[in-house]
Amino acid sequence: MPAGVFAVLSAAFALAYSVMTILTRKDSEYLLMSIICAFLAMLAAIGLVFMARTHFTGFAPVSNIAFLYIFPTLWAVSELISCFLEATKLSVSASDMSLLFCFIFLTLSLFPQAMVISKIPGRNPVKATFIYGLPSVAFGLSYGAFLIARVIFDSADGMALIAGVMFISFALYQLFYIIELTRGALKKDDVQIVDAFTDVAMGRICDKSKMTPAGKFKPWIRRMCGPVAIVSFLMYQSSLSGLPKPAKNLHIFL
Repeated sequence: MPAGVFAVLSAAFALAYSVMTILTRKDSEYLLMSIICAFLAMLAAIGLVFMARTHFTGFAPVSNIAFLYIFPTLWAVSELISCFLEATKLSVSASDMSLLFCFIFLTLSLFPQAMVISKIPGRNPVKATFIYGLPSVAFGLSYGAFLIARVIFDSADGMALIAGVMFISFALYQLFYIIELTRGALKKDDVQIVDAFTDVAMGRICDKSKMTPAGKFKPWIRRMCGPVAIVSFLMYQSSLSGLPKPAKNLHIFL
């Protein structure tokens, strides 16, 4: 149920974000790209609403509308291209790459999620949902909170507020989506959670863990959400370049 609610909210905020982008770039050379993003945002909103219906009802979509589920990914790709074009006009030190990485992981995570819901044949879409979904949740929550903090403390414009709320909404949708997958898993063959963890050491830790009512692996997924969010956010912060050398070494180690 929460996944369906946040899917609808994400649809609304994605459309609002694309419309606000047009208004802020009406004199920009990339206005046409912004219009394309807004058009795809409308289609993505429709796709997200149908995805929400699947979460609410628990029934798979009708085959002749399954193609709508790909539009959220196409919208994310268009926003990624738009962000990249804007970033090329600035120097690396002056540009904020966090927005770019948010759309990268959003693109990578929305596609396998659409494949799982629409039952489109593919290679390990459930595994890809975990691999790309968790970093997307981390980036979305962290960067969304950062943008909202800028609005509160630095008096940033309304565009930052809409973007922040949108990324948080998408992150929560993906988080509850993953929770629904884990909750519905009856055995390893149904949802291959183990395959999402390619690190041998982590696999050994999980194997040695005590059996719980939720299994051995689900508790570790829930425990690592917080550390992954923090470390993933810190990994791409160019603002930390002025730290002392010991702090930089610690940052690299983390």
